[in-house]
Amino acid sequence: MAAAVIADREGRAVLGGGGTLEVDVKSIGRELRRLWDETGEAGAEGAANRPVITRACTRNLIVLAANPEEAERATGLLAAVAGMHPTRAFVVEAGAGGNPERLEAHLQAVCSIRGTGRHVCCEQITMSVGPGARRRAAGTIVPLLVPDLPVFVWVLGEPDWDDELLIRLLDVADRLLVDTRRAADPVAVMANLARRPHKVRWTPGDFEWSRLSPWREAVASLFDEPATATLPARLERVVVRFGAGGSAVGAALIAGWMVDRIAEARERAATGRGRDAGGGAMGNAGAAATAVLEPVPDARAGEICGIELHAREPAARCEVVAAADDHALTARVTLAGSCALPVRQPWVRGAEESLLEDQLDTPGAWPTYEGALAIAASLLDGSARG
Repeated sequence: MAAAVIADREGRAVLGGGGTLEVDVKSIGRELRRLWDETGEAGAEGAANRPVITRACTRNLIVLAANPEEAERATGLLAAVAGMHPTRAFVVEAGAGGNPERLEAHLQAVCSIRGTGRHVCCEQITMSVGPGARRRAAGTIVPLLVPDLPVFVWVLGEPDWDDELLIRLLDVADRLLVDTRRAADPVAVMANLARRPHKVRWTPGDFEWSRLSPWREAVASLFDEPATATLPARLERVVVRFGAGGSAVGAALIAGWMVDRIAEARERAATGRGRDAGGGAMGNAGAAATAVLEPVPDARAGEICGIELHAREPAARCEVVAAADDHALTARVTLAGSCALPVRQPWVRGAEESLLEDQLDTPGAWPTYEGALAIAASLLDGSARG
Protein backbone atom coordinates (compact mmCIF):
# COMPACT_ATOMS: atom_id res chain seq x y z
CA MET A 1 0.00 0.00 0.00
CA ALA A 2 1.60 3.27 -1.09
CA ALA A 3 0.49 6.85 -1.34
CA ALA A 4 2.02 9.38 -3.72
CA VAL A 5 0.23 12.67 -4.17
CA ILE A 6 1.95 15.77 -5.50
CA ALA A 7 0.01 18.99 -5.67
CA ASP A 8 -0.24 20.56 -9.12
CA ARG A 9 -0.17 24.20 -8.01
CA GLU A 10 1.98 27.03 -9.35
CA GLY A 11 4.45 24.87 -11.21
CA ARG A 12 4.32 21.71 -9.12
CA ALA A 13 3.50 18.52 -10.99
CA VAL A 14 1.39 15.50 -10.07
CA LEU A 15 2.98 12.10 -9.67
CA GLY A 16 1.22 8.91 -8.76
CA GLY A 17 -2.19 10.03 -9.93
CA GLY A 18 -4.16 8.56 -7.01
CA GLY A 19 -5.76 9.77 -3.83
CA THR A 20 -3.98 9.80 -0.50
CA LEU A 21 -4.23 6.45 1.27
CA GLU A 22 -4.62 5.81 4.96
CA VAL A 23 -1.81 3.77 6.45
CA ASP A 24 -1.15 2.01 9.71
CA VAL A 25 0.91 4.52 11.72
CA LYS A 26 3.30 1.76 12.81
CA SER A 27 4.08 1.13 9.16
CA ILE A 28 4.88 4.71 8.17
CA GLY A 29 8.61 4.05 7.92
CA ARG A 30 8.03 1.18 5.53
CA GLU A 31 5.54 3.19 3.52
CA LEU A 32 8.00 6.08 3.21
CA ARG A 33 10.57 3.76 1.69
CA ARG A 34 7.96 2.34 -0.67
CA LEU A 35 6.79 5.84 -1.62
CA TRP A 36 10.27 6.81 -2.76
CA ASP A 37 10.93 3.48 -4.44
CA GLU A 38 7.82 3.94 -6.55
CA THR A 39 8.32 7.63 -7.35
CA GLY A 40 11.94 6.89 -8.18
CA GLU A 41 10.88 4.25 -10.65
CA ALA A 42 8.26 6.62 -12.08
CA GLY A 43 10.89 9.27 -12.61
CA ALA A 44 13.74 7.05 -13.74
CA GLU A 45 15.99 8.93 -16.14
CA GLY A 46 15.40 7.85 -19.68
CA ALA A 47 11.80 6.75 -19.14
CA ALA A 48 9.51 8.21 -21.78
CA ASN A 49 7.92 11.52 -20.74
CA ARG A 50 9.02 11.06 -17.12
CA PRO A 51 10.74 13.77 -15.08
CA VAL A 52 13.99 13.21 -13.22
CA ILE A 53 13.18 13.07 -9.50
CA THR A 54 15.58 14.16 -6.78
CA ARG A 55 14.65 13.50 -3.16
CA ALA A 56 15.73 16.32 -0.85
CA CYS A 57 15.47 17.14 2.84
CA THR A 58 17.18 19.94 4.78
CA ARG A 59 14.78 20.32 7.71
CA ASN A 60 12.35 18.40 9.91
CA LEU A 61 9.15 20.38 10.35
CA ILE A 62 6.21 19.42 12.56
CA VAL A 63 3.06 21.50 12.25
CA LEU A 64 0.40 21.37 14.97
CA ALA A 65 -3.00 22.41 13.63
CA ALA A 66 -6.23 22.69 15.61
CA ASN A 67 -8.59 21.83 12.74
CA PRO A 68 -8.72 20.63 9.09
CA GLU A 69 -8.77 24.18 7.73
CA GLU A 70 -5.51 25.05 9.48
CA ALA A 71 -3.96 21.79 8.33
CA GLU A 72 -4.94 22.54 4.74
CA ARG A 73 -3.47 26.04 4.97
CA ALA A 74 -0.22 24.64 6.34
CA THR A 75 -0.06 22.05 3.56
CA GLY A 76 -0.34 24.79 0.94
CA LEU A 77 2.42 26.82 2.59
CA LEU A 78 4.72 23.79 2.84
CA ALA A 79 4.25 23.14 -0.87
CA ALA A 80 5.04 26.80 -1.61
CA VAL A 81 8.38 26.68 0.24
CA ALA A 82 9.39 23.14 -0.77
CA GLY A 83 11.76 24.38 -3.46
CA MET A 84 13.69 26.60 -1.03
CA HIS A 85 13.40 24.43 2.09
CA PRO A 86 12.62 20.79 1.31
CA THR A 87 11.53 19.15 4.54
CA ARG A 88 10.30 15.96 6.08
CA ALA A 89 7.06 17.49 7.26
CA PHE A 90 4.46 16.23 9.69
CA VAL A 91 1.12 18.05 9.67
CA VAL A 92 -0.77 17.01 12.79
CA GLU A 93 -4.48 17.78 12.72
CA ALA A 94 -6.37 17.59 16.00
CA GLY A 95 -9.12 14.99 15.64
CA ALA A 96 -12.54 16.33 16.59
CA GLY A 97 -15.38 14.11 17.81
CA GLY A 98 -15.62 10.43 17.06
CA ASN A 99 -12.97 8.17 18.52
CA PRO A 100 -10.69 10.04 20.98
CA GLU A 101 -8.00 7.40 20.38
CA ARG A 102 -7.99 8.02 16.64
CA LEU A 103 -4.55 7.97 15.08
CA GLU A 104 -4.34 7.91 11.29
CA ALA A 105 -1.74 8.99 8.79
CA HIS A 106 -1.53 9.85 5.10
CA LEU A 107 1.60 10.12 2.98
CA GLN A 108 2.29 12.73 0.33
CA ALA A 109 5.26 13.63 -1.83
CA VAL A 110 5.57 17.35 -2.60
CA CYS A 111 7.67 18.37 -5.58
CA SER A 112 9.01 21.63 -6.93
CA ILE A 113 9.98 21.84 -10.61
CA ARG A 114 13.42 23.33 -11.27
CA GLY A 115 14.36 25.15 -14.46
CA THR A 116 15.97 22.01 -15.89
CA GLY A 117 12.71 20.10 -15.57
CA ARG A 118 14.05 18.17 -12.58
CA HIS A 119 11.56 17.51 -9.78
CA VAL A 120 12.97 18.17 -6.30
CA CYS A 121 10.71 16.24 -3.95
CA CYS A 122 10.18 15.98 -0.21
CA GLU A 123 7.61 14.18 1.87
CA GLN A 124 4.70 15.13 4.06
CA ILE A 125 3.01 12.90 6.62
CA THR A 126 -0.43 14.19 7.57
CA MET A 127 -1.82 12.79 10.79
CA SER A 128 -5.26 12.99 12.39
CA VAL A 129 -4.83 12.61 16.14
CA GLY A 130 -7.60 12.27 18.71
CA PRO A 131 -7.20 13.89 22.14
CA GLY A 132 -6.38 10.54 23.74
CA ALA A 133 -3.69 9.68 21.20
CA ARG A 134 -1.37 12.69 21.55
CA ARG A 135 1.32 10.78 23.46
CA ARG A 136 1.21 7.89 20.97
CA ALA A 137 1.49 10.38 18.09
CA ALA A 138 4.68 11.75 19.61
CA GLY A 139 6.04 8.21 19.86
CA THR A 140 5.43 7.81 16.15
CA ILE A 141 6.83 11.14 14.97
CA VAL A 142 10.07 11.36 16.94
CA PRO A 143 11.64 8.11 15.59
CA LEU A 144 10.80 9.21 12.03
CA LEU A 145 12.66 12.53 12.24
CA VAL A 146 15.63 12.66 9.89
CA PRO A 147 18.77 12.48 12.07
CA ASP A 148 21.31 15.32 12.14
CA LEU A 149 18.88 17.85 10.66
CA PRO A 150 17.27 20.72 12.61
CA VAL A 151 13.80 20.14 14.02
CA PHE A 152 11.22 22.93 13.73
CA VAL A 153 7.90 22.75 15.57
CA TRP A 154 5.33 25.18 14.18
CA VAL A 155 2.18 25.77 16.25
CA LEU A 156 -0.74 27.33 14.40
CA GLY A 157 -2.58 29.46 16.91
CA GLU A 158 -1.44 29.35 20.53
CA PRO A 159 0.81 26.69 22.08
CA ASP A 160 -0.91 24.45 24.61
CA TRP A 161 1.97 24.05 27.04
CA ASP A 162 0.21 21.10 28.72
CA ASP A 163 -0.24 19.18 25.45
CA GLU A 164 1.55 15.82 25.77
CA LEU A 165 2.46 15.90 22.09
CA LEU A 166 3.98 19.39 22.23
CA ILE A 167 5.89 18.60 25.44
CA ARG A 168 7.52 15.56 23.82
CA LEU A 169 8.29 17.39 20.57
CA LEU A 170 9.96 20.27 22.40
CA ASP A 171 12.34 17.75 23.95
CA VAL A 172 13.87 17.24 20.49
CA ALA A 173 13.07 20.62 18.86
CA ASP A 174 15.64 23.20 17.83
CA ARG A 175 13.08 25.95 17.24
CA LEU A 176 9.45 26.61 18.15
CA LEU A 177 7.64 28.78 15.60
CA VAL A 178 4.48 30.78 16.31
CA ASP A 179 2.63 33.70 14.76
CA THR A 180 1.65 36.02 17.58
CA ARG A 181 -0.50 38.07 15.21
CA ARG A 182 -2.81 35.08 14.72
CA ALA A 183 -2.96 34.15 18.40
CA ALA A 184 -6.10 34.82 20.44
CA ASP A 185 -3.93 36.16 23.27
CA PRO A 186 -0.69 37.33 21.62
CA VAL A 187 0.61 39.02 24.77
CA ALA A 188 0.39 35.75 26.72
CA VAL A 189 2.14 33.85 23.92
CA MET A 190 4.96 36.38 23.83
CA ALA A 191 5.33 36.30 27.62
CA ASN A 192 5.56 32.49 27.63
CA LEU A 193 8.19 32.51 24.88
CA ALA A 194 10.24 35.12 26.73
CA ARG A 195 10.29 33.28 30.04
CA ARG A 196 10.98 29.78 28.76
CA PRO A 197 13.35 27.86 31.07
CA HIS A 198 17.03 28.26 30.21
CA LYS A 199 17.55 24.49 30.35
CA VAL A 200 15.43 23.89 27.23
CA ARG A 201 17.25 23.34 23.96
CA TRP A 202 14.73 25.00 21.65
CA THR A 203 14.73 28.68 20.73
CA PRO A 204 11.64 30.72 19.78
CA GLY A 205 10.65 32.21 16.45
CA ASP A 206 7.76 34.48 15.50
CA PHE A 207 6.32 35.29 12.07
CA GLU A 208 5.67 38.81 13.40
CA TRP A 209 9.43 39.31 13.69
CA SER A 210 9.78 38.45 10.01
CA ARG A 211 7.03 40.95 9.13
CA LEU A 212 9.09 43.65 10.82
CA SER A 213 12.14 43.12 8.61
CA PRO A 214 11.45 46.15 6.34
CA TRP A 215 11.07 48.38 9.41
CA ARG A 216 14.32 47.14 10.93
CA GLU A 217 16.15 47.74 7.67
CA ALA A 218 14.70 51.25 7.36
CA VAL A 219 15.72 52.14 10.94
CA ALA A 220 19.22 50.75 10.41
CA SER A 221 19.58 52.85 7.24
CA LEU A 222 19.22 56.02 9.33
CA PHE A 223 22.75 55.50 10.64
CA ASP A 224 24.58 54.74 7.38
CA GLU A 225 26.04 58.24 6.99
CA PRO A 226 29.25 59.25 8.81
CA ALA A 227 27.34 62.10 10.49
CA THR A 228 24.84 59.67 12.05
CA ALA A 229 27.03 56.58 12.60
CA THR A 230 27.67 57.38 16.29
CA LEU A 231 24.13 58.58 16.97
CA PRO A 232 22.68 55.25 18.27
CA ALA A 233 24.76 55.46 21.48
CA ARG A 234 23.14 58.83 22.28
CA LEU A 235 19.52 57.86 21.64
CA GLU A 236 17.37 58.12 24.76
CA ARG A 237 13.75 57.73 23.71
CA VAL A 238 11.92 55.45 21.29
CA VAL A 239 8.32 56.03 20.20
CA VAL A 240 6.43 53.47 18.10
CA ARG A 241 2.99 54.36 16.73
CA PHE A 242 0.59 51.60 15.74
CA GLY A 243 -3.04 51.25 14.77
CA ALA A 244 -5.40 51.34 17.73
CA GLY A 245 -7.79 48.45 18.13
CA GLY A 246 -5.21 45.80 17.23
CA SER A 247 -2.43 43.88 18.93
CA ALA A 248 0.59 45.84 20.14
CA VAL A 249 3.00 42.89 19.82
CA GLY A 250 4.56 44.12 16.58
CA ALA A 251 5.08 47.61 18.02
CA ALA A 252 6.54 46.10 21.19
CA LEU A 253 8.92 43.86 19.23
CA ILE A 254 10.31 46.69 17.10
CA ALA A 255 10.60 48.91 20.19
CA GLY A 256 12.35 46.08 22.05
CA TRP A 257 14.76 45.63 19.17
CA MET A 258 15.65 49.34 19.11
CA VAL A 259 16.14 49.52 22.89
CA ASP A 260 18.33 46.41 22.70
CA ARG A 261 20.43 47.82 19.83
CA ILE A 262 20.81 51.17 21.61
CA ALA A 263 22.10 49.30 24.67
CA GLU A 264 24.61 47.48 22.46
CA ALA A 265 25.77 50.78 20.92
CA ARG A 266 26.17 52.39 24.35
CA GLU A 267 28.14 49.46 25.68
CA ARG A 268 30.43 49.57 22.69
CA ALA A 269 30.94 53.32 23.07
CA ALA A 270 31.62 53.00 26.81
CA THR A 271 33.91 49.98 26.81
CA GLY A 272 35.18 49.65 23.26
CA ARG A 273 33.48 46.27 22.87
CA GLY A 274 29.87 45.18 22.54
CA ARG A 275 27.98 43.04 24.97
CA ASP A 276 26.39 39.73 23.96
CA ALA A 277 23.38 40.28 21.69
CA GLY A 278 20.05 39.39 23.20
CA GLY A 279 19.80 41.52 26.31
CA GLY A 280 21.78 41.42 29.53
CA ALA A 281 23.51 43.99 31.70
CA MET A 282 24.51 47.28 30.13
CA GLY A 283 27.74 47.64 32.08
CA ASN A 284 28.92 51.26 32.03
CA ALA A 285 26.44 52.25 29.34
CA GLY A 286 23.91 53.81 31.70
CA ALA A 287 20.14 53.47 31.98
CA ALA A 288 18.16 51.87 29.20
CA ALA A 289 16.46 54.00 26.58
CA THR A 290 12.79 54.74 27.22
CA ALA A 291 10.25 53.09 24.93
CA VAL A 292 6.70 54.34 24.34
CA LEU A 293 3.98 52.46 22.44
CA GLU A 294 1.47 54.95 21.06
CA PRO A 295 -1.86 53.76 19.54
CA VAL A 296 -3.14 55.83 16.61
CA PRO A 297 -6.91 55.90 15.96
CA ASP A 298 -6.86 56.31 12.18
CA ALA A 299 -4.19 53.72 11.34
CA ARG A 300 -4.69 50.10 10.31
CA ALA A 301 -5.39 48.10 13.49
CA GLY A 302 -2.24 46.66 15.03
CA GLU A 303 0.09 47.76 12.23
CA ILE A 304 3.05 50.06 12.80
CA CYS A 305 2.67 53.43 11.09
CA GLY A 306 5.61 55.39 12.47
CA ILE A 307 8.79 55.25 14.55
CA GLU A 308 10.67 58.10 16.23
CA LEU A 309 14.04 58.07 18.00
CA HIS A 310 15.22 61.05 20.02
CA ALA A 311 18.62 62.14 21.32
CA ARG A 312 19.83 65.17 23.31
CA GLU A 313 23.15 67.03 23.44
CA PRO A 314 23.19 67.63 20.56
CA ALA A 315 19.53 67.24 19.72
CA ALA A 316 18.59 64.75 17.04
CA ARG A 317 15.35 63.28 15.78
CA CYS A 318 15.12 60.19 13.60
CA GLU A 319 11.90 58.88 12.11
CA VAL A 320 10.53 56.22 9.81
CA VAL A 321 6.93 56.59 8.67
CA ALA A 322 4.48 54.74 6.44
CA ALA A 323 1.57 56.61 4.94
CA ALA A 324 -1.75 54.86 4.38
CA ASP A 325 -1.71 52.67 1.25
CA ASP A 326 1.90 53.65 0.56
CA HIS A 327 4.29 50.95 -0.63
CA ALA A 328 7.41 52.56 0.79
CA LEU A 329 8.82 53.57 4.15
CA THR A 330 10.15 57.12 4.44
CA ALA A 331 13.18 57.60 6.72
CA ARG A 332 14.79 60.89 7.71
CA VAL A 333 17.19 62.33 10.31
CA THR A 334 17.05 65.88 11.69
CA LEU A 335 20.59 66.59 12.88
CA ALA A 336 23.04 69.38 12.18
CA GLY A 337 25.55 68.21 9.61
CA SER A 338 23.51 65.29 8.28
CA CYS A 339 21.54 64.97 5.06
CA ALA A 340 17.99 66.15 5.74
CA LEU A 341 16.58 64.61 2.57
CA PRO A 342 14.21 61.69 3.23
CA VAL A 343 15.11 58.21 2.02
CA ARG A 344 12.35 55.96 0.71
CA GLN A 345 12.61 52.20 0.86
CA PRO A 346 10.18 49.75 -0.74
CA TRP A 347 7.71 48.18 1.68
CA VAL A 348 5.54 45.23 0.73
CA ARG A 349 3.67 43.21 3.31
CA GLY A 350 5.27 39.78 3.21
CA ALA A 351 3.21 36.82 2.00
CA GLU A 352 2.87 34.07 4.58
CA GLU A 353 5.10 31.68 2.62
CA SER A 354 7.84 34.34 2.63
CA LEU A 355 7.51 34.64 6.41
CA LEU A 356 7.79 30.86 6.76
CA GLU A 357 10.88 30.82 4.55
CA ASP A 358 12.46 33.54 6.67
CA GLN A 359 11.86 31.54 9.85
CA LEU A 360 13.19 28.32 8.31
CA ASP A 361 16.33 30.17 7.21
CA THR A 362 17.48 30.21 10.84
CA PRO A 363 17.83 26.67 12.27
CA GLY A 364 19.39 27.82 15.54
CA ALA A 365 19.15 30.70 17.97
CA TRP A 366 18.31 34.19 16.72
CA PRO A 367 19.91 36.35 19.44
CA THR A 368 18.75 39.70 18.07
CA TYR A 369 15.14 38.53 18.10
CA GLU A 370 15.50 37.04 21.57
CA GLY A 371 16.84 40.32 22.93
CA ALA A 372 13.91 42.17 21.39
CA LEU A 373 11.49 39.55 22.71
CA ALA A 374 12.61 39.93 26.32
CA ILE A 375 12.20 43.70 26.25
CA ALA A 376 8.92 43.53 24.31
CA ALA A 377 7.40 41.13 26.84
CA SER A 378 8.39 43.53 29.62
CA LEU A 379 6.88 46.49 27.76
CA LEU A 380 3.59 44.68 27.20
CA ASP A 381 3.48 43.49 30.79
CA GLY A 382 3.99 47.05 31.99
CA SER A 383 1.26 48.32 29.62
CA ALA A 384 -1.16 45.67 30.91
CA ARG A 385 -0.50 46.64 34.53
CA GLY A 386 -0.77 50.31 33.70
